Amino acid sequence: MADLTGKTVLVLSFHMLASRNFFTTDVFPTLVQTGVNLVVLVPAYKKDFFDEQYGRERVSFEGVDEKQLGVFTKLAYRLFTWLALCSLPTDTMRLRQRETLAQRKSIIEWLKYFASRSIASTVAHVAVWRQLVRRLDSFFVQKHFMARYREIAGKHQPDAVLSTDVFHPTETLFLQAARADGLFSIGMIRSWDNNTSKGLLRALPDRLIVNTEILAEEATRLHDYPRNHIYVSGIPQYDLMFRKQQTSRGFFFEGIGADPGRRLILFAPAGILLSDTDWQICELLKRAIQEGALPDDLVILVRSHPGDPADLDAFVPDEHFVIERPGVRFAGRPKGSEFRPQDGAHLVDSIYHAEILIHVSSSIGIDSLAFDKPQIMLEFDGWESKDYIESVERFHHETHMAKFVRTGAASIVRSPAALFESVRRYLQNPGLDAEGRREAARQLIWKMDGQSGRRVGEHIVTLLRSP
Repeated sequence: MADLTGKTVLVLSFHMLASRNFFTTDVFPTLVQTGVNLVVLVPAYKKDFFDEQYGRERVSFEGVDEKQLGVFTKLAYRLFTWLALCSLPTDTMRLRQRETLAQRKSIIEWLKYFASRSIASTVAHVAVWRQLVRRLDSFFVQKHFMARYREIAGKHQPDAVLSTDVFHPTETLFLQAARADGLFSIGMIRSWDNNTSKGLLRALPDRLIVNTEILAEEATRLHDYPRNHIYVSGIPQYDLMFRKQQTSRGFFFEGIGADPGRRLILFAPAGILLSDTDWQICELLKRAIQEGALPDDLVILVRSHPGDPADLDAFVPDEHFVIERPGVRFAGRPKGSEFRPQDGAHLVDSIYHAEILIHVSSSIGIDSLAFDKPQIMLEFDGWESKDYIESVERFHHETHMAKFVRTGAASIVRSPAALFESVRRYLQNPGLDAEGRREAARQLIWKMDGQSGRRVGEHIVTLLRSP
């Protein structure tokens, strides 16, 4: 491994799932062992957590109050944020625009919707338009943010900046400023949906690291990123799936307070931002067990998204249910969670010991592919009847999720009866739809050798040796 002693990298880590990709995988230790100095910018309220979890020699954390960066109240910044969203012509963005209009019906919103759709259907397909948006965007950011950037950069004198989430608005500011200042930059795409759901990539780093070939193709086609500057690594946080010795069944069930003699079903609710009927799904499953539509030997592990917990207040669990919300939460910050290494290990064990996964539209569906677990995707809203634009059905038509659905990896159910039937079928024959799951894994996991984190770390080291 190259010796980078004396070099300093400014690392940007403002999203909980990005820090999961970086700190809880081999990426972080691979960099640390080179002797490089890592100065990590994190949200101010998370600094103590990062110091405690990952602080060590040559690694320091600096808390940043994102509301005090000096641009978030500027009209120009809000304008270019909106233009970036309009300039990504994907099905996901079209749905987002329709959702906004449905939630805020007014003349102003109709005008914004019309303008958004006009841009998306015309100039958003033109590279010259996207380049113009980026240039004007960068000009205004330099005007309002460069002083704050140079204050931080002047203090630490970095040789490069590394963004763990190139679509995050705060990290976008630093990448734009670094480019204007001539500082070498490396960026990572955090998740499989980001290219098609976060708007136009507003700042193009000098080098880009992505998880799969699909993300590389999207970055080039949708965001004008040169393919020869993209490195495809695999998914670092999935390394644990392929390397971890799973916890014994008895110990795992004891940890969640369940009977190891029962069969486990893992349910990942949509979360309150996406659905208000998660509790009804739990209630339907409870009644099905009580009434004999599902076997009595089941335990349902309900695992909320760490950043978007489900509203289950109206649900009264019985002995067949275990409710979990993983991660560390911060007071007064409902979405301000963080993942620890033990949280990732528990997720792996939860999937490994489950017979079936049930979810609406979640990356946990990709997680489960590592163990070839049958999965069921919900396309109904409890016992309520909702318009399409308010129903969970719409999430299956988002660009990234539509690709997943087309592989045939999951059973799509549109009613409680179909859900119960699919559960019974998979319990009886877990090999159903295995070919679809293999195809989804080939496309969306790409590398399954447990070495993705090491590859990312070593590639960053190579770039730092001669940026």
